[in-house]
Amino acid sequence: MLEKLRRSWVEQLGGLSEKYFILDTKPLPVLGLKRDKRYSDFAGNATPDWCAAREMRYFGYKLVMLSTWNGIPISYDIVPANTDERIAADSVLETVRYSDIYADKGFISADWQQAMPTAGCAYAHRTGNRIWTLKRDYQHLQHSHALKRFISRVRQRVEGVFHEIQNTGETHLIY
Repeated sequence: MLEKLRRSWVEQLGGLSEKYFILDTKPLPVLGLKRDKRYSDFAGNATPDWCAAREMRYFGYKLVMLSTWNGIPISYDIVPANTDERIAADSVLETVRYSDIYADKGFISADWQQAMPTAGCAYAHRTGNRIWTLKRDYQHLQHSHALKRFISRVRQRVEGVFHEIQNTGETHLIY
């Protein structure tokens, strides 16, 4: 019922007509790492992982979310924490077609790099989506300075969207 309500709101807010999206993941810890997990309700599906952005080890899940630039969640999935970000994003990327999607360096892979045209973005052949990420310093083909600056600004928006969603969710859980 909640998912139907969320989809209705996305439609009413015009989120389905957007062509520019933000893709990111967020750790969802459920237990402390030192706690015995064999008898936990999460045993068998939650996993340990490392979050480089927060420099933390955790046990739990990973939220994968595709949202508009205004923070409207279009699609999301919750996967075990040790799931590769690119694999976890497959299901959410299927919900949009022929769109520009901005993501962090966690979505770079050798396969995606081989498919990159000279424009510097990766194409998902099934959906027609273009995935834009910053390049790693050691990569030979680099973006222009202006494109790097633009993607960096978009990345800041991603973090802002996730921060707002986290704070809103925590507020609702408290009351």
